[in-house]
Amino acid sequence: MHFGPQLRAFILYQYHHAHVTQPLLLEQLREWQIDLSAGQLSALITDGHSEFHREKDALLQAGLQRSRYVHVDDTGARHRGKNGYCTHIGNERFAWFASTDSKSRINFLELLRAGHDAYTLNQAALAYLAEHQLPCAPLQALTALAPAVWTGQTAWQAVLAQQAITDPRHVRLVTEGVLLGTVVEQGVAPIWRSSAMTPGSSMC
Repeated sequence: MHFGPQLRAFILYQYHHAHVTQPLLLEQLREWQIDLSAGQLSALITDGHSEFHREKDALLQAGLQRSRYVHVDDTGARHRGKNGYCTHIGNERFAWFASTDSKSRINFLELLRAGHDAYTLNQAALAYLAEHQLPCAPLQALTALAPAVWTGQTAWQAVLAQQAITDPRHVRLVTEGVLLGTVVEQGVAPIWRSSAMTPGSSMC
């Protein structure tokens, strides 16, 4: 069944902005003689909003590129018996929010990619790994691969396996590095500034 844009906009506004619950919203619509089931209402609220997500990601990207600084904060909350977190990134010019199940540095860097799914091994990534003292063997192996870009978590996990990077600390550092590399590649200033050390120069 087709529902017009005005009805869709009204439903989304009432649910997300006015905080009208689905049962009350369904009752109101039926009082207006709108033939709508509970399942159809739920689908209108939750499905087919990819354009909104793209607009949200574009907002973050534009805000990061045009801001000299951003504030970041994580607020914890439980949902359906599990811990979750709402991350805010913004300043006086913009505000962006995302709900995830983690508040790690990796999670933060994944959010900063603004919807992109790339893992980028570039000079920024290698400098980060050298500064955080990744051991020589994995650092040299990754340096030999650079520059490189992988798309998707599955592809990145395959790279870690191929390079025999299995130590949890090394996996975390390398993943942080390539995520930072993606953020820098997108034109955002480095979040963790490297020292004058070049990748691997003081270690290997």
